[in-house]
Amino acid sequence: MASVFPGEQGAQEVKGSIGGFDGWSILSLELYAQMAHNAEMILEEIPMSALTKDTRLHIRCDQEVRRLLDKAAAYAHMTVSEFVLRNAVEQAQALVEQHEAITLSQQDFAAFLDALDTPAQPAPALQRAFARHARQVR
Repeated sequence: MASVFPGEQGAQEVKGSIGGFDGWSILSLELYAQMAHNAEMILEEIPMSALTKDTRLHIRCDQEVRRLLDKAAAYAHMTVSEFVLRNAVEQAQALVEQHEAITLSQQDFAAFLDALDTPAQPAPALQRAFARHARQVR
C-alpha cells in the first residue's frame, strides 16, 4: 500500500518511475510527509501540562461520569483536566486523520498518477464558452 503517511504500517517504498514521477520526486514527497509526521510525534511527546494553554473548555457531566473520570485520571497519574484533554485530543487526531488521509494500493496510486499526467480534454461546452469569450473580449 502506498500511503500519505510514509511511517504508517503497511506503507511501501515506491521505486522507479510511476506516472512521470521519478524516485526523487516521490522521495521528496515522502520526506515532506515524514517531516509533518515527525512534528506531530514531537508534540505527542510533550506532556500536556508543559503546553501553554490559553483557552478554556467547559464540560458538564453527571456525578457518575465525574467519578469515573476522577478514577481513570488517578490511575493514569494525571489531573482530570490532563486526562480528559489528552484523550479528547487523541480521539480528535484519529478522527481527523481518518477523514483526511487517503491510503491507496500500488495499482490505485499508479492510476492516480497516470490520471494527473493525462489531462482531460475540454468538453464541447467549455470550448464554445472559450470561443464566445474570445469573440466578446476583442
